[in-house]
Amino acid sequence: TAVRKEAEWEFSGEDKHNFEPAGHIKKKKPVKLGVCKKCGGAVIDKGTFYGCVNYQKTNCDFTVSKTIKGKKITQKQIKKLLTEGNTELIQGFRGKNKEFAARLIWDEQEQRIKFEF
Repeated sequence: TAVRKEAEWEFSGEDKHNFEPAGHIKKKKPVKLGVCKKCGGAVIDKGTFYGCVNYQKTNCDFTVSKTIKGKKITQKQIKKLLTEGNTELIQGFRGKNKEFAARLIWDEQEQRIKFEF
């Protein structure tokens, strides 16, 4: 039989202060990565993609996949795209027969992200 010794457990003041009971976990506030190129809202990390916070309010459809042509797109790259309109040269995109390098750019006329070689 198991012996219960919870009454003998001791916790430091810091442990007690930082303890949060199950079910009371605070959600992290989303990190703002930049200004949406379509509506001016905030672009945040939404898990599997980066997207505009105004989707539910205004149906803004600005999104960027976290993986494009087999290459992971980082928050740093998205921040640069949103502030400067393009990323640095990114190595390792996978095409049909080979890997290639390109920048991601925002095409203002077409209102979409494109490759720049």
